[in-house]
Amino acid sequence: MKGDYKYKAFISYSHTDKKWGSWLHRVLEAYRTPKHLVNADTPARLVPMFRDREEFASSPDLPGQIQQALEKSENLIVICSPSSAKSRWVNQEIETFKKLGRSNQIYSLIVDGDPAAVNSDIDCFPPAIRQRYDTAGVLQSGATESIAADARKQGDGRKLASLKIIAGLIGVGLDDLRQRELQRKYRRMAILTAGSMTALVITVFLAITAMMARDEATQRRIQADDLLGFMVGDLRERLQPIGRLDILEEVGARAMNYFATVKVSDLTDSELARQAQVMTQLGEIRVSQLQYSEALASFSEAYHRSEVLYQNDPGGGEKLFNRAQAEFWVAFVHWRNGDLEEARNWLVKYRDSSLELAALDATRLDWKREVGFGHHNLAVMDFETENLDVAAKGFKQELDILSTIQEQDPEQVLIIDIADAVSWLGNIALKRGDFTQTLEYYQRSAADLQSFSRQEPEDTVRLYDWAHAEMRVVEILLATGDLDRANTLADEASRAFDFLTEHDENNMDWLRSSTKPRITKGFALVAVGELDEALILVGQSIAILENMIANGTTDYNVYDHLADAYRLMAWIHQENNEVIAALELNQKAIESMQVIKQADRLNIERTGKLASIYVERGELFAVQDNMMEARQSWQHASSLLEDDIVDTQAYYLLDPWIRILLFNGQLNDAVKMSGALEAHHYKPLKPWPSPT
Repeated sequence: MKGDYKYKAFISYSHTDKKWGSWLHRVLEAYRTPKHLVNADTPARLVPMFRDREEFASSPDLPGQIQQALEKSENLIVICSPSSAKSRWVNQEIETFKKLGRSNQIYSLIVDGDPAAVNSDIDCFPPAIRQRYDTAGVLQSGATESIAADARKQGDGRKLASLKIIAGLIGVGLDDLRQRELQRKYRRMAILTAGSMTALVITVFLAITAMMARDEATQRRIQADDLLGFMVGDLRERLQPIGRLDILEEVGARAMNYFATVKVSDLTDSELARQAQVMTQLGEIRVSQLQYSEALASFSEAYHRSEVLYQNDPGGGEKLFNRAQAEFWVAFVHWRNGDLEEARNWLVKYRDSSLELAALDATRLDWKREVGFGHHNLAVMDFETENLDVAAKGFKQELDILSTIQEQDPEQVLIIDIADAVSWLGNIALKRGDFTQTLEYYQRSAADLQSFSRQEPEDTVRLYDWAHAEMRVVEILLATGDLDRANTLADEASRAFDFLTEHDENNMDWLRSSTKPRITKGFALVAVGELDEALILVGQSIAILENMIANGTTDYNVYDHLADAYRLMAWIHQENNEVIAALELNQKAIESMQVIKQADRLNIERTGKLASIYVERGELFAVQDNMMEARQSWQHASSLLEDDIVDTQAYYLLDPWIRILLFNGQLNDAVKMSGALEAHHYKPLKPWPSPT
């Protein structure tokens, strides 16, 4: 009887597919069966689900609690991929369930691989899926045909695949559920359309009123500003949660064309303020889509109008505040475009405006907060130009200001900003080679952000900030040899980024960030010989990043991550003694970094990375006994590092330099430098090479 089971279903998956298990678990437990379909045999909810399976490599059989959970589960859902096809535990779970006589209660969900590629490396079905058992649980001869929902993009896609699984679990036809989902969709669209139509009716009414007014041109301008305000304000808020900001691209182009026809001198203060707000919002949309040139045009126009407003009322605090915000955004885009001198000029303007603003009213803590931000931005720039003492002073000034505000008014939400300042102090400690202090700063920052995120688990900004902080901790754990903990935290961050990308597939910043924990974990896996899992992770990352570049991204962080991915892939091939393939991938890593270098975006960390790639290239040539090419590669790496290596404590510079010394036979210097680095608890992922 169905009522005798404790679990509606047991979700079986390999460790690599853990994110799919989490996703499916959320979808199934959140699903509510349409009321008209609920009866004695069709449940209202698909709860509870069992998915808490761990790997038990030392045991030849399934652990007792897993065996019991399978017996108490009405259905079995198998997440199928090349990884699960190779998983002993997934296969045993399927066999166990079939031996219970429940072969017809197994549902497969394909997430990767090819179901037709039987017994190949890309086969997605575990062997037990194809084995035939009778209703008594006895193994029969011959194979059974596997019917599965296909969550891949080229298959059913996530939505339809999950509906197929749900239809099987509740015992109804797929068409019934699809009809219900369409009705839901239409209701959502009706709500959105109703809101848009309401705004359209209001707009038409205003337009008619404007035509009847004495000053027709002014009224039409007000009408146009109101409409644009709705489009990039209210409508943006409705489109952002469903990931459809692309709808506003045409609006943005038309808006800028319209503003170009307006004479600023003809505008009233209220019109100036309204247009500045619209342009700022439009700039933010373009930043989220990585359209920096277009964003700069929007923010520059917002600044121009804000400056005119402030000049009309020099003592107006709110107008000064708005001008300061425009100054920041202009600086931000210049910074992203690599124009550091222009960015600094605008950041100084922003800092000075903030100081002027705070002096107007000492009771306005929000204005005092802007001073902290002013110090922060300039400190980041000092950090990037290696002026570490000045940068540390700036971050500590910011931290003092923010902490004071928090003490004066606990209602202020400053945790993110305080955690960020702490993290930057960790960055400085890292450049100084102090791993212990770096880890303390990073862990403090991540812990604060995690606590903050848990207060509002659906707040995507909080989750994004925490996931990035977690990856900073992972970096130090890798550098100090704590690989197990690094992998655990990388998985946590990966789940967070995956959740974000599912929330908004058009947010390119989130999508690019989702590759970082996969690549980072891949390096840790290769370091301990787990090549197959690393290969899957890096393959996923390369596919995402290459697609972003094919779609014309202007985000140089994409090229940075792609260089890491190619470098990791090269290492995997090197471990498999596939030197030619490793060299080809190494060259791709160099080409990705060259894009960054040609754009003058090669900061000191990236310089160390490019040098490491050349060092690894030389090592690959040396394996082929091509010492001329090897030495040329090491010389290229040396020329990149020689200006920065003096007095540096940064491991990302010292590591490739030590390797160059070892390859060139300079053993004494290499031992001295590696000893000093390891005294600070540094442990290289890739062992030091033997001196030549």
